[in-house]
Amino acid sequence: PKFSIIGAQKAGTKALRFLLDDHPQVAKSCGAHGMVELHYFDRLKHDPLVLDSKKLQEDYVENIKSKCGSSLEIVKNNNRTVFFDDSPKYLFDTHLVPQNYLCTVPWSKTIAVLRNPIDRAYSQYVFQYDDHCTEKSFDEWVEIDIANMKRVGLLKEGIDFYEEYEAYSRYFESEEMTGEYRFCSFVGRGLYAIQLTHWFAALEGFGLGQNNHLMVIHSNDLSGDLRQETFSKSLDFIGLDPHTLDHETFAHKSDYSDKPPFLDSTRNRLEIFFEPYNKRLYNMLGWNPVWE
Repeated sequence: PKFSIIGAQKAGTKALRFLLDDHPQVAKSCGAHGMVELHYFDRLKHDPLVLDSKKLQEDYVENIKSKCGSSLEIVKNNNRTVFFDDSPKYLFDTHLVPQNYLCTVPWSKTIAVLRNPIDRAYSQYVFQYDDHCTEKSFDEWVEIDIANMKRVGLLKEGIDFYEEYEAYSRYFESEEMTGEYRFCSFVGRGLYAIQLTHWFAALEGFGLGQNNHLMVIHSNDLSGDLRQETFSKSLDFIGLDPHTLDHETFAHKSDYSDKPPFLDSTRNRLEIFFEPYNKRLYNMLGWNPVWE
């Protein structure tokens, strides 16, 4: 792939994918605006130091062929057409994904779409509710997730990069992540500052500049007056020809009517929880405090 959309889940990745599908140089997704999410790297459990890049590339190509062979044929027959990987969990599984990804496709650029982590968390709860998360209310899942992060030491104050990385790895390798909870870890998925720190560190380790290889988009910029501007910036970042959008913005609307409510007390708790991580993110990206 020439580029990948790495997340965040329920933050607007489908909207970006829909816009990119409109570009004449982009191989249309598998299905009408519904590319199968590959999830190759977030399901790859091997140590990146054990498998060499050639082996990883061979396995990755086979994975793509099995899911999106028709798109590969289009790229093969037209050297101006590009293929992309859309796997939103790549931003969450950052204890392994960045190293494996860059070992395999170091030329491929990455785009992350970020949404207010509180709204993103409840949106994912609604999305997962019918299949995985019906046993508990949203506020109960929030309590479980925060408690698990505390238990593994991820929320400890004054933690340095290596301690934080090890704690994040323990968070993923905890026993809870082997059951239904892995679908309902709504809070941890919004720790963007930690996740991007891991991606930036991996890029530095591979001798790649973060500004040239990872673009971060605010979800609100994919609609309204900033839609075309944001789309144009993403094309320039990827290295595609300019293109003017000629259709309405795609917007997936979740139906919350039959789901348990989002309590004000839970929202207030999450505002306090995310405040230091959001501030860290604003400083990292040079953003104004958009979620305050």
